[in-house]
Amino acid sequence: MSLYQLHRCIFDFLRAGEVSSGAAPNFDVSSYDLTDEERKVFESKDIAALYRMGLHTRLSGATRDQDRTMA
Repeated sequence: MSLYQLHRCIFDFLRAGEVSSGAAPNFDVSSYDLTDEERKVFESKDIAALYRMGLHTRLSGATRDQDRTMA
């Protein structure tokens, strides 16, 4: 598992949504070196599993107060 690749994939997905004023429906994860588990969790948008894998809460847009409550 490459935590960097997971973060990069999610950052790019969120950025693509900002640029297109919505979710990025045709986002291609094949260019990221993700494990099968990471890809499955990303595609299912399982936020809890992403956090357990090490996703940094800042990437999700959470505030500092929300970070403390999610720990």
